[in-house]
Amino acid sequence: MEEKNFNIYEHEKMLEVKKAHPEWVWNRGDTHIILGVPGSLEAFKTPVDPGNSFSPGPGTYGVSSWVYTDGVLYTPEEKNLEELKWEFENGYLPVVHSYWNAGKIAVHSTLFTDGDQEYSDYQDYFTVELTNISEEAKEVRFFLPVRSFGAAGGELRELSGTLDAVSVNGAVCLYAETPADRFGAVSFAKTQADISVFLRNGELPEETSVEDESTWASGAWLYEITLQPGKTVCYQFICHLHANHWIRQKWLKPLQRPFEIEAKKQKVLKEWQGYLGMQLDLPDCRFSDALRCQLTHLYMFTVDHDVRITPISYPLWWLRDGAYVLNALSGGGLFDFSAEACRKLAWKDTFGGFGSEGDGPSDGIWVMSEYYLLSRDQEFLKEMFPHMQRRAELLKQMRRTDKPMKRFTEMVIPKCMLDPNTDLMCLPARDGLIDGRMDHGFPIFWINSFAYLAFKRMAFCARELGLDDREYEQEAQEIREALYRLTEKGGFAHNDRDVNSAFWPGGWAERSNPDIIDGFDRYWREVRFRDGKHCPALAKNQRMG
Repeated sequence: MEEKNFNIYEHEKMLEVKKAHPEWVWNRGDTHIILGVPGSLEAFKTPVDPGNSFSPGPGTYGVSSWVYTDGVLYTPEEKNLEELKWEFENGYLPVVHSYWNAGKIAVHSTLFTDGDQEYSDYQDYFTVELTNISEEAKEVRFFLPVRSFGAAGGELRELSGTLDAVSVNGAVCLYAETPADRFGAVSFAKTQADISVFLRNGELPEETSVEDESTWASGAWLYEITLQPGKTVCYQFICHLHANHWIRQKWLKPLQRPFEIEAKKQKVLKEWQGYLGMQLDLPDCRFSDALRCQLTHLYMFTVDHDVRITPISYPLWWLRDGAYVLNALSGGGLFDFSAEACRKLAWKDTFGGFGSEGDGPSDGIWVMSEYYLLSRDQEFLKEMFPHMQRRAELLKQMRRTDKPMKRFTEMVIPKCMLDPNTDLMCLPARDGLIDGRMDHGFPIFWINSFAYLAFKRMAFCARELGLDDREYEQEAQEIREALYRLTEKGGFAHNDRDVNSAFWPGGWAERSNPDIIDGFDRYWREVRFRDGKHCPALAKNQRMG
């Protein structure tokens, strides 16, 4: 069977269509989160917009919750951000709650994702509650629209529905726990209209099945109710992720009722309470929630035992940025994941989206030693120490080399595939310092700040194993002295990579040194806050000096 290429950029002309059809309800695009089962592929991550409009996998289709009452269609896509309350359960558990008002109807929705990792069988569970907050009965039409665009939509060539199931591109992907009153669909190729044109008038098209060569088909379920004052009605839906992919159809089975959504929700909450079981004693719960939320997002982003800066737009292990992520997960107590992640990266000394960069060996030593510092797992340290030693030897060579040093890595972003420098780690050493490549330049303080950190960590780990630490302490001391000599010549604090690594995580700089403090002050006055104005663009332009 012919394979289709579903990529996330297939609606390149969306802005052109949006300009031609301002009467449609368009997706927001201002902010989003991404839900996912930890370890699942990027294809199974769920982008979610404010109001819990979402796409069950990037490049699939859009789902939302719209309410028609008193002659007006209310949609979260058209609400101001301030009108949409949006939060995790208990402040940090990844069941997403959204609250907004459709006139006198209060809308509360919840969304979470779960599934069987062995079979890559994942589902999004969507619950919508409508409550009449007025003092009189309300005639309400609740719509669940399905469209080719949304949080992260894709081609929608075939759309058909019954009262309790919707087929997208040839297979059932969406189920309703409670059967709808009607389903309607529209082909853009035939009508030049989107389903929102009909729903603005509280109506549905008559067709229940359409084909659309334009790939912009759309449709909706309709529920009609008379809602008494103070009463609530609840509707529940399940999206079966990528159930219409022809390969997955060979083993995926249709979902069976009853769906037991509440039981699945409690299972997910219990699992995540176990993942994030650390105890925090802080004066305001917002601090602890903020910390746990960050860990929740970072853990959901993971693919297998690889970390991600963010899924979809950065679908690869980027060592430098990923080191911060992995250390955060270790600090959050996710030791099982972090240990396996360290084992996977142990054999690769340097890698990332721009190729083999000069801080790579140091980053690896940092994450392995950080895990040990937090876990005090001696067996882990014994297992990792040979890999750390190999990196330390590489750093020593980089400090002394009289020619460029290179390492091949296949993990680069597409636009760098033909870059002639992706294997370049460093140029010949300069005054006892590594002249390493990082991003699009050679930030000597950044590279050597991390090298200093790496050698200090090597010395610590050697002592923990009863080994001689002197060579590592000597390397660290020589790097520190060389950095101070360069600082005395006015070389410090000319770009943000100098100042954001000196104290932490590098640790080579001292607050008591006037040249260091003067450098920070000068960078603030001349770059970051020039003429009393915040200048992030200026800082970015001067990043590499």
